[in-house]
Amino acid sequence: MHDFELASKLLCVFYPFKAELSDLPSNGETVYARLYSLTNGAWQYTDYTYKTSGSPTQAVLTTPAPNTTTPLTGTSVAFAWTPGNTATHFELRIGTSIGSSNLYNSGNVTATTETVSGLPSNGEKLYARLYSLINGAWQYTDYSYKAF
Repeated sequence: MHDFELASKLLCVFYPFKAELSDLPSNGETVYARLYSLTNGAWQYTDYTYKTSGSPTQAVLTTPAPNTTTPLTGTSVAFAWTPGNTATHFELRIGTSIGSSNLYNSGNVTATTETVSGLPSNGEKLYARLYSLINGAWQYTDYSYKAF
């Protein structure tokens, strides 16, 4: 046996092995680990499942600022949102009642901005619902705006 092989085996036998990982997700996602060990000349493994710390977060509508009494700047407005830490797809709906989409429906998109045209200019209250697809399930948050 070469010195290196012997040293490697001694290190494995006499010293506990510790692996530190960085850049793991922090959104409650499941991660998988496989630990290999050499026993009597044969490699064996054991699989482990862990749940990362944190929770998935939904997208948040940021532009224009929601839930204010300040009117929108016109009848064509660019809406933008932050994607959250897990969401993969989005849907923006805008209507004249909560949850409705009688003015706009983006459909399933991956972009984080949508320009919406044809909004009313009568100062009425408008409602936006932003959906986030997180781990295969749609979640949403409602917002309000004042028409131009």
